Amino acid sequence: MKITEFIEQLSIKSKKLEAKQNLIKAELEETEEEIQDFQSEKMSKLNQLQMSVVLKVKQIQNLRFDQNAVEMWQ
Repeated sequence: MKITEFIEQLSIKSKKLEAKQNLIKAELEETEEEIQDFQSEKMSKLNQLQMSVVLKVKQIQNLRFDQNAVEMWQ
């Protein structure tokens, strides 16, 4: 009799822990989504900043080969 009661208690405890695990998992997913939204918003605002960047000529790349441009910089 005691063994069956013990098994029932473990079963009940297991179900409670599974419910708690599911709740934590849902909260984690919600938090990760909020973090992603925040990161997107932050990146969007950073992209709106206007600033000058000093570059050397060798740091500039032309994605389309242009022989005239090559000759100009030699």
